[in-house]
Amino acid sequence: MTQLLGRVSPEEENQFYEGTEAAGLRAAWMGRRLERKPQVEPFAWRWSNAKPLVLRSGDIVTPDRDVERRVLRLANPGLDHGTTHTISAALQLLLPGENAPAHRHTPTAIRWVLQGTGAYTTVEGDKCYMEPGDLVLTPSWTWHDHNNEGTEPMIWLDGLDTPLVNNLEATFYEQFPEDQQPIVGVGESERKYASGALRPAWEDSNTPYSPLWHYKWERSHAALHSLAEVDCSPFDDVAMEFSDPATGGPVLTNHGLLDSDDQARGEHQGPPPHDQRGVPGFQGQGT
Repeated sequence: MTQLLGRVSPEEENQFYEGTEAAGLRAAWMGRRLERKPQVEPFAWRWSNAKPLVLRSGDIVTPDRDVERRVLRLANPGLDHGTTHTISAALQLLLPGENAPAHRHTPTAIRWVLQGTGAYTTVEGDKCYMEPGDLVLTPSWTWHDHNNEGTEPMIWLDGLDTPLVNNLEATFYEQFPEDQQPIVGVGESERKYASGALRPAWEDSNTPYSPLWHYKWERSHAALHSLAEVDCSPFDDVAMEFSDPATGGPVLTNHGLLDSDDQARGEHQGPPPHDQRGVPGFQGQGT
């Protein structure tokens, strides 16, 4: 509660605040919130509800230069925009033979594959074929496009830090001159860096993000099962962080990414109380 010193009359105090408002100033002690009141609401987006709508969107719109991505955003009921205050998640559909044109933007993005084979994402010329469970990074200001050479629909989860970057008024976007960028290699980042403890001796990473674009499910799944035989976390049960093989730190500057396997070992504490997370389910069932 603000303590008034009694050195001025109520009328003089009102005149003071009117003067600050007219001058474009605001007293920091007025209306101060002492208690944090989050707007983000806990919410579960059910795959059984979302999948039919994602597939139906293929009849509604086609990705092209006007509608570059066919996405349905995961809208948090407590927010005007975004899934959390800092992250916007969405489900993207790419049908056989389709191309989502090449572009780049300052928001960082991840792609986590949910369904389908035969499609690929090209990141800075590296062609990354995607399979269910794979994680593909498209860091800030990297050229990327998506193409489906297969015979079945591809669905993946997008995660971008668009709300955070928008609040900083730092969102920029650029289209590539052609629909597809030139391909300079296939799976090069994975062949160079996916071994984890080993990397090319002649290269020094000088980027703020991981030089490995593509984290394959078969590798992360095997790592989770190996860890489960040794130890677990009181918060996340069996969990591993996707890391930059060059530094050992997070894969992206604004994203912390975990791969977890709840082994039903009993009750655990759950995430820290002020932690905002999106937890997409991939295999199994639970609450």
